[in-house]
Amino acid sequence: MNCIDNYKDLCTDIDVHKCIVQDIEHELIQLKKLLLKGPQDIKGIDYSREPGSGQVIHISMDRILDRIDRIEKRLEVENGILEQKKVAKKEIGEKLKNLIGLEHKIMYYRVVEGLTVEKVAEKVDRSERQIYRILKKCQGI
Repeated sequence: MNCIDNYKDLCTDIDVHKCIVQDIEHELIQLKKLLLKGPQDIKGIDYSREPGSGQVIHISMDRILDRIDRIEKRLEVENGILEQKKVAKKEIGEKLKNLIGLEHKIMYYRVVEGLTVEKVAEKVDRSERQIYRILKKCQGI
């Protein structure tokens, strides 16, 4: 992954993964409630029956335990991915902080704001060729 070119996408991806982790955690909580308390406050819907028949579906304990196990494994994977993305974001932030003056402005406009080279050149009153040179230099940092 070229982190410099994907900073905005990385930030969006982090937000998406946070939502995924929250959804998985919520599902895990609900399944554990079902396991401990039974189906009193959590019910399933049987779409194979006629609507309004009032039938509650009881899920076997084995199926609940299996689902909890799979969810916990997925939660571990998603948390790992989220942490990797946070580390990458932090590294990019540190690299941007190390830049000063014109280099910082150009990289900020290009990476964080997502502006085209043409727009960056207009904002900093330089030629596109100069911007390309500075970007190439900064990507080696």
